[in-house]
Amino acid sequence: MTAYCLRPFRAEDEALVLAARNAEHVRQYMCTQQIISPEVHAAWFAQRLATHGQQPYFLFHYDDKPIGVIGMTQRDDGKKSGEVGF
Repeated sequence: MTAYCLRPFRAEDEALVLAARNAEHVRQYMCTQQIISPEVHAAWFAQRLATHGQQPYFLFHYDDKPIGVIGMTQRDDGKKSGEVGF
């Protein structure tokens, strides 16, 4: 049986997420299409880990293999709204 799974970012995911984000087939669809430096990514990733309760980010897995990232920003619990990106 095929299994899909979402799991919160972990510190050890940082390099994987950067490599995926900088891949040409991903970058071409991003608002910011330039290569992200390791330093810029490290700061962004640390912020995601620190604010997971308010801006959750997850790795999306298919058959135990990471295939994507799903995240929420602009979260407003009062309005029960937020922006989702994947």
